[in-house]
This record gives sequence, structure tokens and C-alpha cells, in this order.
Amino acid sequence: CAAILLILHTQRFGIYQGLKLPPVIAWALLVFVLADTLSILAANDLVLSLYGLYNHLRTVLLFLIVYWSLRHNPRQLKAFYTGVLLTAGMSGIVCLLEFARQENFRQNPMVDYMVGFEGFRASGFSTPTTAAGYITFLLPLVLVQVIASQSKLRKHAAIFCILAGIVGVICTLTRGALMCLPLGLAPVLAAGYRCRLIKVAYVIPTVLVIAAAAVMLWPDLQSRVEQGDNNLAARFSLIGTAMNMTEESPLVGQGLNMYFLKMQRFIPPTESSTFEYLVHNKFLLTLAETGIIGLFSFCFLYGLVIRDTLLICKQSFLMGAPFLGAWLVLLVDMNLESYEAGAGLQTFWMLAGAAMATRASLSSMDVSGWVARTRLPAPGLFRGLPPHANAHHV
Repeated sequence: CAAILLILHTQRFGIYQGLKLPPVIAWALLVFVLADTLSILAANDLVLSLYGLYNHLRTVLLFLIVYWSLRHNPRQLKAFYTGVLLTAGMSGIVCLLEFARQENFRQNPMVDYMVGFEGFRASGFSTPTTAAGYITFLLPLVLVQVIASQSKLRKHAAIFCILAGIVGVICTLTRGALMCLPLGLAPVLAAGYRCRLIKVAYVIPTVLVIAAAAVMLWPDLQSRVEQGDNNLAARFSLIGTAMNMTEESPLVGQGLNMYFLKMQRFIPPTESSTFEYLVHNKFLLTLAETGIIGLFSFCFLYGLVIRDTLLICKQSFLMGAPFLGAWLVLLVDMNLESYEAGAGLQTFWMLAGAAMATRASLSSMDVSGWVARTRLPAPGLFRGLPPHANAHHV
């Protein structure tokens, strides 16, 4: 809170302009951290709540670092895309190797529980569903490098990484991520088609690899589909617990990081499912732990990110499409998973910082001539596209 107040103070008096932050973003971050702090008043375990606050402060710090880095040096967007490329590819390779070995590299009690009842599923670095969602919302930012990258090395690396990522998602046998995958890739494919950058040479190998993976894993996929009704019913049953927790403390919630500790006494008496875990919904988890204030601040920040992404799309559809695809995947996946901590939540904040920084960079320059030369605020990354890639010519 002190850091955000300092930022607001420096902006008001013009001190250290290098850390300038749009007031609406600064106030939204302040309310977000304030809601987390107020929720500690209802916590039963101060250490757990402070650890949860530390996790959220770390994600806010990541957001600020990415925002300021890309805002003041747009060339670093090239490094950002490279990081996304390597992360998605390596995560997919880990899932593929785990499935080939029929053994997860990381020992996780929850994974062992699922393996005992549902057959083997690759888990990446956490659980199958979390790993699948993590890879899926990164793939749109990899696909745009396949379609529009000028460098042949980057383009070939992106092709390898997106195929590894897709196969990795399939190896997790996660139905939600498999349904979200086309939703996330669609905006990028639409942007590439409008810019006349889609080539048959890219489409055929992708379809063949996906088809081969689907054929090899078809018995496991079919088994997962048949479990759908019971699994969906169990997820819906968790909602009642979250709503009961909210009803007792609607304003500040039950305390940050307190859901798992308190949930037993809030489980509805009519609950018959043996699946007792965190509510598989990021928005309801935020509501239960930090109350209406926390949910409002989180949704407001999410709305700001989507607004900036749509404004990027208005200026250059090819630039905004990968971010739009990522937010569509996250919007669905956050209604299916908890996103209470970990790499998924941290990457969401970093992508948010990158999207807002890209929007700020575009608004501070003459886009009509600049986009025609570079297409992205990273010279050498997506340079050399045909005139159709310019949003003003589409």
C-alpha cells in the first residue's frame, strides 16, 4: 500500500516521471491490495493470510515491472515474446515426456489421487488441469510468432513450441483446456487471415500432429469424456460452500488464503459429493476470501486489461489478437479453476502488464506511419509484414 501511495504522490508532484502509471490503474491496484489487507481481519491464521498477501504483492510487483519495462523500452517486447515461446514449449515437452514415461516428475498428492482413480495424466509442474490451462493461454502469443515473425529461426522455433504445447495439453487429458484451445487461437488465426499471412505449410503439419496425438490418446480421452457428468456435478457442488462463506462475511470475506482452512463448516448439509476442495472458480474464490471489495477490484482490473486489448485491436488487430485470445481462454478457465496462486496467476498479471504497456506505447506515437513500418513496438520481431497487416488498411 505504501508503494502504491508513493507512486500516486510522485505522479501528482511530477517526481521521477520514469515510474509514471495511469491513475486509473494505480487506484485499481490500491483497492485490490486494500481488499486483501482488510480481509486479514477475518483470518483465523495470520501467517497463512500474510503469506497470501505476499503472493498477491508479488504478482502486483511483476505487473509493475513488466509494465514499466515495456512502456519505457518497447524493444523489450521481443524478449517478452521469447520468454512466452520458451515457457509454452518447455511446459508442453514436460507433459509429453511425463506421458511417455507414465510417471510425473513432481510428486504431488493431488496428482497421485487423480492417477489412482482416473488413469495416468501428465501434470506438467503442478496438477493436470492447472498445467493445461497455463499452456493454453500462452499459445495465442506463440501462434502469432508462427504467423507473422520475420526471423526464420523464431518462426521455426515457434512452430516447434506450439506443436509441443498442443500435444502437451492433450497429454493432460483436460477437457476444459481442450475446449478453450480453439477459442484462444481463433482471434490470431482471424488476424492472420485478414493480413493474408496464413500459409498451408503451417496448417497441414499442425493438423497432422493434433490428429496423431488424438488417435494415440483416444481411449484415454474417451474415458475422460465419460466422466464428465460426475466431475461437473462435483464442481458445481463446491459453489454452495463458497456462497455460504460469502453470506457470513460479504464485505471483507473470510480472510485471504483462508478458504481451505474454513470450508468444512460451510459445506451445505445436502452435499453428497466426496470431492471437497477449493471452489473451482477464481471469481467465487476471490469473493469468499476477500469479499465484495476484493471481487470488485479484481473484476475492475480484468476489465481494464480487456479494454486496453480491444483498443490495441482497433489500432492493429494483429498486435491485439494474441492478447485477446489469452483473455478469452482465461475468462473461461477462471470459471473452471481456482487460480489461487502459482505460475498461472503470476503469468496472468505479467500478460496484463504487457498488454497495458503495449496500449500505452501505441497511444504515445503516430500509429499510422509507425505500424506500417514495424507492426509491433519491437523492431525486428514482426517487421516486414504486407500492407494488409496495418489495421488502417484492413
